[in-house]
Amino acid sequence: MSFEVDWIDCLRLLAAAFLGALIGIEREIHGRPAGFRTHLLVASGSALIMLVALHMCDLLTQRFSAGGPVRADPLGLAGGAVTGIGFLGAGVILKTDDKIRGLTTAASIWVVSAVGLAVGAGWYVVALTTTGLALFALWVLAKLETHFAVDRFYQLTVTYPLDNANLSQIEQVTQARGLLVQETSMELDRQAQRITYRLRVRARQQAPEQSFDLLARELADAVLIRWE
Repeated sequence: MSFEVDWIDCLRLLAAAFLGALIGIEREIHGRPAGFRTHLLVASGSALIMLVALHMCDLLTQRFSAGGPVRADPLGLAGGAVTGIGFLGAGVILKTDDKIRGLTTAASIWVVSAVGLAVGAGWYVVALTTTGLALFALWVLAKLETHFAVDRFYQLTVTYPLDNANLSQIEQVTQARGLLVQETSMELDRQAQRITYRLRVRARQQAPEQSFDLLARELADAVLIRWE
C-alpha cells in the first residue's frame, strides 16, 4: 500500500495548531494550568482525528462501491474526541474552599477541540470565527466583568458569651451595611458558655473589608468575629 502526502491535510493541521495556540497564549499569560502547549496539542490532535475520520469514510466508500454507496459516519470519531477532551478539561478544574477555579480554562480546551475538528473538516471560516469569539470572551469580556456589580457570598462567624447572645443585632447590623443574610446556623457550647452564629452573607462587592471593620466595631459584645 502506498501513501501520498496530502499537503492540504498538513496545512489543516498547521492551521488548527495556530488557532489553538492563539487561545492557549491567553491562558498562558494568565498563568493557567493548561496553556500554550496544551491548547496547541488539543487543536492539532482534534484536527487529525477529523482528517482520519474523513479519509476512512472515503476509503470505505471506494472499497464497497460495487455493492452500493456505503458511508461511514465520522461523527463517531469526532464525538469520541470531544468526550476525551471533556476528561482533560475536568482535570484543570480545582475546588478550593468555597471557590471553583479552572472552569474557563476547561471551556477553552473544549472550544479548541471543536476548532480543531472544524479545521480538519475544512470549515476554516467557522473555525476562525469561533477562535475570534473565544479570544473576545477571554480578553474583552474578562475586562468588562470587573465593572459589573456581581453578587459575592461570604460566611460571617460571630461568637457571643451565652448570656449576651443577640442574633437580631447581627442581622440588623449586616443589613445596615448593605449585606443580605441568606442562611443562618447556630452552635451551642455549654462547656465554654458560648454560642456561635454562622451566617451566609451576600454582598455586591469584591472584598467587603470595610463592612467587616464596621461589623467588628458595632458588635462589640462578640468574643470572636471571622469573615470567610
